[in-house]
Amino acid sequence: MKLGKYTLLSGTSMAAPYISGTIALLKQARPKLTVDEIRTLLVASAKPITDAATGMSSSPYHSGAGLVDIYDSIKSRAQIDPVALSINNTKMRPIQGYSELAELGAVRWTTRTISIKNTDNKKSVRVHHGNKVANSLSMYFANGTYTYTPRTWPADTRSVPGSTLPQVYVQSADETISAGKTGEVTVFIVAPKGLKDSEQWYYGGFINLDLQWDGEETNSSYVVPYAGYNGDYTAQDVLSPSSDGLPALADANLTVIEDPSKLALNSDTAAVVLFGIAIPSRQIALTLVDSGTGK
Repeated sequence: MKLGKYTLLSGTSMAAPYISGTIALLKQARPKLTVDEIRTLLVASAKPITDAATGMSSSPYHSGAGLVDIYDSIKSRAQIDPVALSINNTKMRPIQGYSELAELGAVRWTTRTISIKNTDNKKSVRVHHGNKVANSLSMYFANGTYTYTPRTWPADTRSVPGSTLPQVYVQSADETISAGKTGEVTVFIVAPKGLKDSEQWYYGGFINLDLQWDGEETNSSYVVPYAGYNGDYTAQDVLSPSSDGLPALADANLTVIEDPSKLALNSDTAAVVLFGIAIPSRQIALTLVDSGTGK
């Protein structure tokens, strides 16, 4: 594969060797970096990938922060925290805490604070903000049918007004951070407009932080990926629809047991529960109930 190209494959076996080699180079150049600092540098210095089909960035759910850039990671003079913004819920309500956005009315939104540490002990740095929108993804068709291949919105950016795409507003103007000091940026993220709740869309993008150090003509670019659910995440079903035939009880060979009442469990047999996960969840609990006693 030519340099600068990428592909999407399942499994860590693809990315792990590249990232391991990248970390080795970074640690060799900057041996005092901690594990957290290495992760921050790799994510913040990455370059978002453009989806040729839509003209927008590939979703952070697909490609994280983008392609790692070892050169920019080594030369970095800034530490960004947090390295990514996870937005589980964006409920419909008027924006609070930013009066200039009151005219937007009731929208799905959230606010986060990003800290930027200028690790250059001699030069101050000017921070410029921007937003690069990524594809929105859904695991459901418009008719409510579940699909294992995510849908992408918009299919063509020319078919939708730019105002309907995810928006990022920065409360403070571009700021200057003194040498060796830390500054903060408060951002307000507004979810896409016009998408149906029933289709369960996940949206995202990248907050661009262009840093220009005093006396230098060129900028150094950093990104903070953000991604969230267009609605109330806590109200959604974690398991895939029962129409998929799951959950189901299976024997030790993973053969589905059509009539669980005929399964006699003892020390020599085992039963396996098969289920599909529609959305990520930190914990799934399974309770066994005696059909005879209900306990």
